[in-house]
Amino acid sequence: TMEANNSSSCNIGVGEAKQHIAINSAFAVLGTLASASAILLVLVTRAYRKYVYRLTLYLAITSLCSALALGFAVIPIDLDTTPILLKDGWNATCTSLGYLNQYFGFSSIFASFWICLNIFAVAIFGVKLGHRLDYVGPVVVFILPLLVSWVPFIDNAFGPTGVWCWIKDRCSMSVADAIKFQFGASFGPFAVLYLSSLFLIAVIILRFCAGSLCDRGHLQQKKWAALKEVMPLLIYPTACSLVSVTAVLTIIIFGAMKPNMDGSVATLWVISSLQVAKVFIPLSFLLHPSVRRKLASRIHTVQKDENSLFSTTSTGVNTAATSKHEQDYLLSSRKN
Repeated sequence: TMEANNSSSCNIGVGEAKQHIAINSAFAVLGTLASASAILLVLVTRAYRKYVYRLTLYLAITSLCSALALGFAVIPIDLDTTPILLKDGWNATCTSLGYLNQYFGFSSIFASFWICLNIFAVAIFGVKLGHRLDYVGPVVVFILPLLVSWVPFIDNAFGPTGVWCWIKDRCSMSVADAIKFQFGASFGPFAVLYLSSLFLIAVIILRFCAGSLCDRGHLQQKKWAALKEVMPLLIYPTACSLVSVTAVLTIIIFGAMKPNMDGSVATLWVISSLQVAKVFIPLSFLLHPSVRRKLASRIHTVQKDENSLFSTTSTGVNTAATSKHEQDYLLSSRKN
């Protein structure tokens, strides 16, 4: 018999759990495809050579890892039991997957916030983005999340929640601890980072809109051109921040109105919203005119190479046929 603290959910039946897993898996696939397509676009167009596009690459990599961790997080759950439990011997795996979900979740948020901070620096202070920030980006995106994502380890709080592995819910630990770790160590910091991003985005947009009213000297025009180049990168942070803040506020409001509400439904709502927002990552990249030109150039080059290969192959066949015909003619001439 499994221990009580291995229970994944005390309110979900097997049928509802399977529905949650199907929804979770579908959105994980959506997030994976969106993030992978963004990475492919960056690589195909070789845009990673430019700093502003490497920001998109960092974001796409963390988002891809986050979506994959989310998809794998349902594997340790045993759907053949009521209540839903972990499979025998999968405790350590569930803890590891819970940590990976936490780490890559923070990593994606830090990547999104770093994009906002960079564009804010361009819009307000006229900072020129370049190679000198190359070493800062990976630290912010991949190292800083390590400092905050480990907190649930303090009380062994990583484990089953709903139909996946993350921070344990109130069915696996006390209500106070579940609130402390899920909201204090995760949703709370998430909300702070997203609200900070929204503040930066609002300032950037106001500055961008006011730019048309500014005096257009030579220096001002250069700053304006630099700002226009990076503005499309704001699409994902804006969409993600709005979706996430709305989702978290909905959870808080419904949690206050319905204290016994199943936490897994609330968590499912948040993670599903975040996966949908990832569709904007490749979209924000494609909105760059220079990226579209590079992509069109790469496609044209591939088509040209294919046509050249086909033409060479056809010419080779015709030449071989002609040579054989000439040889037959010469041979017949000698016989005559």
